[in-house]
Amino acid sequence: MLPATEFVPLGRWVMIVDDDIETTVFLEMEAAGGLSGLVESEADDQPEPFKGRFTWTPARRALWLHFEFEDDEPESFELIFEGRTKDGFVALDDEQVAYVFMPAT
Repeated sequence: MLPATEFVPLGRWVMIVDDDIETTVFLEMEAAGGLSGLVESEADDQPEPFKGRFTWTPARRALWLHFEFEDDEPESFELIFEGRTKDGFVALDDEQVAYVFMPAT
């Protein structure tokens, strides 16, 4: 299990979602809790920008993301960090979908 202090969400990340439409999310998380980025997938013709907020709870290894796309209803979900990969960190949502977070270069 991932130590609670190992993952630090601040900065730029590439998040790969283990889904059927090959979703990739480019995230930037700021010290004040701001969140912004782009989502790309096979389901979209072009990347979709979003803005929102995040909350990191180290003791639970939980990252809560609350965001919205232009002209859409707000969305939110929680990820629990489970471990590391060679290049980053693995988190699961409440449906056990895997999300791999890699530092953006």
